[in-house]
Amino acid sequence: MNIFVGARVCRGRDWKWGRQDSGDGHLGTVRSFESNEEVVIVWDNGTAANYRCCGQFDLRFVRNFFLCKPRIQSL
Repeated sequence: MNIFVGARVCRGRDWKWGRQDSGDGHLGTVRSFESNEEVVIVWDNGTAANYRCCGQFDLRFVRNFFLCKPRIQSL
């Protein structure tokens, strides 16, 4: 994952942290790196936590907000 301090992120494919981010589609900002495998995110709701960024990916890098919108399921 090529992310950097200040990058915007949302839930990734391996997310397992409930609503720490306020729910699918919400954004956070990379604050720092704890190691090559762990990054600190501050969510827009004010919550800060550590997430995996190597092997399993809790996060996705966001270039465009619309890429992070929750998927709408067809009826």
